[in-house]
Amino acid sequence: MSSSIFIDQWLRRALFVLAALSWSAPAWPQAASTTGQTGLINMPDARVAPDGTLRFGYGFAEPYPTLWTSVTMLPRLELSARYTRVMRFPGFPGQTSGDFGDFKDKAFDGKFVLLEEGGWLPQLAIGAQDIIGTRIFQAQYVVANKRLGDFDFTLGYGEERIDGVFGGVRYRPKGLKDWAFVAEYDAYDYSRDPGAAQSGAASINKGPGVGVEYTWGWLTGQLAYTREKPAAMVYMAVPLSAKDFIPK
Repeated sequence: MSSSIFIDQWLRRALFVLAALSWSAPAWPQAASTTGQTGLINMPDARVAPDGTLRFGYGFAEPYPTLWTSVTMLPRLELSARYTRVMRFPGFPGQTSGDFGDFKDKAFDGKFVLLEEGGWLPQLAIGAQDIIGTRIFQAQYVVANKRLGDFDFTLGYGEERIDGVFGGVRYRPKGLKDWAFVAEYDAYDYSRDPGAAQSGAASINKGPGVGVEYTWGWLTGQLAYTREKPAAMVYMAVPLSAKDFIPK
């Protein structure tokens, strides 16, 4: 085989790979994490829900049952609020049975998309958790996402409660459009959480997790196994910008 033919074949292959990587795929439903921010299982990603989406949901990743709501606007800004219970950690020191119960905390989170995905460029976002209030679950992060075919890859870095590098992937096969499969590396430093010794969070280490999701209309549910414990999430996403919700 002559060198010119060999070079021509490799150029064709390189162009094919470039075309595949730069292909702009149709938009996917962007799923929420157990905290309410758009993400994987527990960790956030660089995605946000479509502009004008209002969500109401419940997440559970022991020892944290969480009620949350979120809204996307402007359209790169996502704001969310959550009410978290810390299991087995008393709300007040020395309380007796029948009083306030477990410790509970309100938190407000935000995420802003700096760069939207296009061609070779990934989507890039910055975010913060527990922005105001007690700030006992505070974290800051920068994260990027890139779609390649049926896979959406996440890679980020956080500080405070999100301690270091995190990431994962969401796989949404074309033949199962309502299903998705998720894997992540959870980088939360659970040992710094309030009442970590009583709640059991102190024994939870950073680690991988896997989950499966199903979306039916406005409803999405996820079942996962992460940090050697089960987790679950369910929420309703209301498209406020849809025709039915626009005032006449």
